Amino acid sequence: MGVEELSASDREVVGVLLKFVDKLPTKGLVRVYNSVHPIIDIEGHMAQSTKKNLALFQSLRKEMAAKAKAAGKADVPNL
Repeated sequence: MGVEELSASDREVVGVLLKFVDKLPTKGLVRVYNSVHPIIDIEGHMAQSTKKNLALFQSLRKEMAAKAKAAGKADVPNL
């Protein structure tokens, strides 16, 4: 179930939860339940966004390393 399929109030709840995804101490245990809708699995969304963030970070790191090498820097920063 996508976020766009939810009612406005459900989207607001999910939006607030997703703002604090990185600060949550539990991993894979966060579920939002609404009596009208089935359980919304936040775990899959968290895993998907983590993969996207990792891929973005890795590509930025490669880009910065390439720029540093092109500029002639001997020590390329390891982010």
